[in-house]
Amino acid sequence: MAVKQQSQQSAASPSASGQQREARQKNMAPSNGPQHPAGGASSPQGQGGRVGCLQLIDNRKWHYVVMGLLFIDFFGNAVGVGFLSQVTYHTWALKMRLASAGCCAIYAIDMLLRLVAVRSALCRSPSSLMDVFALVLVGGAAAARFVKADSPAKVVITQKGWLDDEAPIPRHPKYVSNQIEIYIASAYCLLIAVRIILKPRARVFSKKLHNHANSDHLRISMDSLRSSLKRIPNISEAAIEMMETDLVMICGRNDGEMSRSELMQFLERALTYRPKEISASVFLSHLRDIDAQSSLFIYGASDVVTSTLRHWSNQRLALSCTVLVVLINASFVPLVAYFMSKLGDEAFPQQVIKVAITNRTQGYTIRTDIRYQNLTTDASGVDIELPYIMPDKALKLGVWGILLICVPFAIVDFLMGYFQSTMIAKATERLQA
Repeated sequence: MAVKQQSQQSAASPSASGQQREARQKNMAPSNGPQHPAGGASSPQGQGGRVGCLQLIDNRKWHYVVMGLLFIDFFGNAVGVGFLSQVTYHTWALKMRLASAGCCAIYAIDMLLRLVAVRSALCRSPSSLMDVFALVLVGGAAAARFVKADSPAKVVITQKGWLDDEAPIPRHPKYVSNQIEIYIASAYCLLIAVRIILKPRARVFSKKLHNHANSDHLRISMDSLRSSLKRIPNISEAAIEMMETDLVMICGRNDGEMSRSELMQFLERALTYRPKEISASVFLSHLRDIDAQSSLFIYGASDVVTSTLRHWSNQRLALSCTVLVVLINASFVPLVAYFMSKLGDEAFPQQVIKVAITNRTQGYTIRTDIRYQNLTTDASGVDIELPYIMPDKALKLGVWGILLICVPFAIVDFLMGYFQSTMIAKATERLQA
């Protein structure tokens, strides 16, 4: 049987306990003087405080409150950037800036508590380091939004190049405005999206540190322990029966797994039933091949995928449903492409021309001319309207078509996840069994 590192560690500690028992039996006084922590080691109170702080910020409620704020912050700014233009963004800019500033304060408190609790262990997690860097960039973007805030009283429009630079004679000048807060808000949205991806990964890493200062979470197989006891030389059947009785009394069950504390209690009693010619250290050495694993063990993606592939033959119904759903989902792609072509080729304008008009009192004003897809130019340079292209109808058809496709697409997407999770759940169940 393969010797596992965890079981070796669990058997090494009881050997010291057995040697002290022998010393007491021989009227020897083992030293039990006070032990002092090594210099530079943190005190138990300090470690307990950091672990408590880490458990607080990794608490499910707190974590999802922060994640909810991240989503609301992202969604609100994304809607503002998507539905407002560079000209109209200033109407909602102040409200969104203040809301984002309040959210950033919560983000900073959460990260400060995490840094205090994790300290140098943060360097062991790339996701945590990237999350800290992303938060710094989020703070910088939020500050830049206040510095470069849009204001109608400070609008400055200047000409910068031409829209038709490659033409022999450029005719359409390009104008730019100094109101750039909408672009900073777009970058802010991108950074918030990065944090939404990284924060759960950072939490997964920090949760591993919650019980770092406590005893390990070994789970020892009771059947493996019984097999090891029976292989001890010169052990009597009566001693094995007595140890079996003690094992059931300590664990409260006949089979399954036992904790390390239960193993320690059992070994202290089992030492009294060992053969007289076997010392405590030799007795415990026979127990080093027991099976043990951490209760925090998590199956990896490769384990789950391998198990799923191995058990596909027993899940034909779920597999068939998954393949059917995938084919239905693929059939939506041509429909979406058709409606998108309607929007791009017929509904959306082919050209938008902005002309700057000089006014002595107001300075520059912008006039916008829109040219739709149903207009073209004949050989003589006269604009003619194509009757078979109707932008209004194409816009309604494209928008409503995409919206209606979203309903069956969402249903099929849910079914795909359901059948796949069913297959993975059964495969994981078989793997654990």
